Amino acid sequence: MKLLLYFTALIFMGLGVAANQAFGCSCKQLPPDTNPQKLAELKNSGMDTIFEGSVQSARMKSPLLDAAVGSILPASLEEYPPIMSVTFTDTHFYKGVQKRTVQLQTGLGGGDCGFQFELKRRYLVYAYKNENGQLSTGICTATAPIEESGPNLAYLRGESLSPDGPRDVQHFHSGRLCGRIVRDTQPAADDDPRIQFVRHASVSPIPNDEAEPDEKGKFCADVDPGIYRLIFTDTLGDDDITSYVYYPGTVQAADATEITVNPGEIVSDVIFKIPVQETFSVSGVVSLSDNSPLPANLKIILISSDQPFQGPVYGEDVAQNGAFVFPRVLPGRYWALSDVNTDADSGNAKWSTIKTELVVNGNVDHTSLLLIRN
Repeated sequence: MKLLLYFTALIFMGLGVAANQAFGCSCKQLPPDTNPQKLAELKNSGMDTIFEGSVQSARMKSPLLDAAVGSILPASLEEYPPIMSVTFTDTHFYKGVQKRTVQLQTGLGGGDCGFQFELKRRYLVYAYKNENGQLSTGICTATAPIEESGPNLAYLRGESLSPDGPRDVQHFHSGRLCGRIVRDTQPAADDDPRIQFVRHASVSPIPNDEAEPDEKGKFCADVDPGIYRLIFTDTLGDDDITSYVYYPGTVQAADATEITVNPGEIVSDVIFKIPVQETFSVSGVVSLSDNSPLPANLKIILISSDQPFQGPVYGEDVAQNGAFVFPRVLPGRYWALSDVNTDADSGNAKWSTIKTELVVNGNVDHTSLLLIRN
């Protein structure tokens, strides 16, 4: 599985499939020969609010994040996916109730149809009310940075649209970020290394892009201008994350160095040093409060509590006797959760899990987790 997809695919499928399969994000395609006037009209259809605004702040929200350790949660990750709550100021409305400040929801991006906003950047936002009555937007709407919204702005302002297509769109020359990883030891034959690129201004923890180093450790990616944090990840076996390092070669996020890429610039001298990271095993047993048989489709998920939905995550199946083993886990603090695939559950039982925290600084044995039948 591509590591760029880990963080969102895990939320729903416990590392089971790729994010595009897990989320099924599919946008309705408009006919390519639609004239600009009709195209703008179609983009407005179904939208409750349309406005210009600048991103002031954002916060990731999830019942998992908000719950204290020891709290009872649904034993199904798809029931509490994280969302981004984004606040806009300096607004100008074209549709909907005018407000000086607007707050709306979107996904994290990377496969859940969420739009990845950036702090301080100005956007033309198309928003609708979701099933909870909250304003929402995503990549299937016409939401876009102001500089990329020329035709839509012209339509909303009552200006004539050129029959030749889009106009007044500012194009920014992309940059290129290249470098080489230098490892302290030789990699395993079946490893899967990746370089993740996370934009400094992005309100989402999901990486904006990734690159795969070649056999000599060289990597290159075309990126939008901006400031980036680079993260090296490596996996072995069944997607076990065995390395998680920040540029220029630290395992501590606070010690990371960011890289600036200007429009049209080629940054080619990046040397990314990858230290050896020791991993440990985590094992234990899951039981039911009434000692009845466990569901056959049960997994245990470990999510980094130091960096939720961005740091390392792991998933392992549970044996029929309740035993589970994670053979390789990086040091750190993790939330341990039971996850029942409700689509594969032939019964009608509902399950709950207890948010448990584990500290991994050596092998962790005899972990006891409880699954609750509601």
